Amino acid sequence: MSYYRILGFEKEPFSTSPDPEFLYLSQGHQATMTNVLIELRLRRGLSVVLGDIGTGKTTLSRKLIQALSERGDFIVQYVLDPCFDSEYEFLYSLVRNMGINLDSVSGVPGVPGRASVLDLKEAVEKFLYEKTVIGNKTVCLSWTKRRN
Repeated sequence: MSYYRILGFEKEPFSTSPDPEFLYLSQGHQATMTNVLIELRLRRGLSVVLGDIGTGKTTLSRKLIQALSERGDFIVQYVLDPCFDSEYEFLYSLVRNMGINLDSVSGVPGVPGRASVLDLKEAVEKFLYEKTVIGNKTVCLSWTKRRN
C-alpha cells in the first residue's frame, strides 16, 4: 500500500511533477492567472510569466492549459523544455505538435522531412490563419524551461 493511502489521500500529494489539482491560488497566482487570461482573450500576443524556482510557474501553466482545454475556442499546445539547435528544429517541432500533415508541407511530394524552413513557416502560418481567422479560435503555445 502506498504511503499516501495510509495517510488518507486519494493521490500522491508530493509528486516531483507539478500537479494543477494541488495548486493553491494565492493572491499573486490568481492575479497572474487573470492577467494571462486577459492577454489571451484580447489576443495580444506573447505573454511571459517570470519567477524564481519553485514559485509555481509550471503548475500555474498546467492549470491554465487545463482550463483553456475545456473551452471550445482555444487550441492549446504545450512544449516542455523548448531547446532547439536550429530554426528548422523549432519549426519542425511546431508542425509536429500542431498536427500539421507533413506530406502537405514537404518540398518534395510524398517525401516528408524534405521541407525547407520556408515550407515549415508557411505551414505554420496557414495553420494559424485557418484556426484563428477562419475558425475564430485562439491558439496558445505554452512552454516551460526545465531546470538545469
